[in-house]
Amino acid sequence: MLGRETTGDFRHRHADEHSCENRPEKVSKPRILPSMPSTAPSTAAERPVVKKSAKPISDADRQKMDKILIMKLKMNAKATADVPSGERMFLFVEGGDLSERKAVVVSKKWTIGRCASNIARLLSLDENKTLHVFTAGSAKALDYADSVSDHLNDMDTIIVQLV
Repeated sequence: MLGRETTGDFRHRHADEHSCENRPEKVSKPRILPSMPSTAPSTAAERPVVKKSAKPISDADRQKMDKILIMKLKMNAKATADVPSGERMFLFVEGGDLSERKAVVVSKKWTIGRCASNIARLLSLDENKTLHVFTAGSAKALDYADSVSDHLNDMDTIIVQLV
């Protein structure tokens, strides 16, 4: 065989392909099948899912959650790409149409109107409705022509309402 020495290991490597007298017998290995849980209905009564009531969050926990929201927002380069880093102002947005508190980034130099349209775009709010922006604790909506830096500070909470 071309000057190569054939050993017992290679001689019957592909024994199925040729007829050989010294064909090794295959030993079938026992296979262990994973046990499947039975699908028989249980006799125990099913318990209804009980939702936990929303507890009021302490100020310390709120601050921790706010820091986490800001860190997640800073990691998302797409959300902060249109605002230069020196002009960034991070705001927390709450409102009746939002399921939870959200963090957004706006420019200090923008008007309230541009800020409102950017918030509506970032949070995927209905564009056909007008978005009113309120400061926390105020019943009067902010004027769209005013500058963001005149009414808001970094890390402030605003309330948005679709009308």
